[in-house]
Amino acid sequence: MGSREKIFADLNSVKFDQRFDYPTYAHPNSSVIDPYNSFTTVLDSVGGECHYVKNYDELKAKLVNFEVYETAKNICSCLPEIEKGNIDLNLVEDVHELHNVDLAIASGDFGVAENGAVWVNGDKLKHRGLLFLAENLILVIESGNIVNDLNQAYDLIDFENTRSGYFISGPSKTADIEQCLVIGAHGARSLIVFVIQGDK
Repeated sequence: MGSREKIFADLNSVKFDQRFDYPTYAHPNSSVIDPYNSFTTVLDSVGGECHYVKNYDELKAKLVNFEVYETAKNICSCLPEIEKGNIDLNLVEDVHELHNVDLAIASGDFGVAENGAVWVNGDKLKHRGLLFLAENLILVIESGNIVNDLNQAYDLIDFENTRSGYFISGPSKTADIEQCLVIGAHGARSLIVFVIQGDK
């Protein structure tokens, strides 16, 4: 018996007669007064951008002025309201084919004010790897919903029926090696978030 098999055998030999429930946990962020302002401020502080628009027409009018959109050679949009560019995700068979995507545009369900993150349901995408392979990422919060903190965020997530989902903020950063900051090591080099608020 190898060490791996022995470890699993030891784990399987341990039996618990009583039920152990998850501990209750609550940590509301009382410092968030205006979630939309806080979301914008926090996202900006980590290197991202947030823009509020009324509808997709206004979004598209602004989008053409962004350098990441103007200069992108390979664009993959997962939103029918925005031009798909030259890569249709539904026609891609192997996720590795997305290695050269300059800009990905996807939908986010809502934002979180306390950490500037956007919840993205990966089940909506044929290849969720797009979110991490693209050089630049644009997320659109169609609901216009920004919650105060992760406590409220978890209440909105259907954990029973969601196979993969991600809180994405950005851009991707790491300083693990010699405390040298590297942008884009584990994901997009830039993140722009559009929040559609309707006529608010």
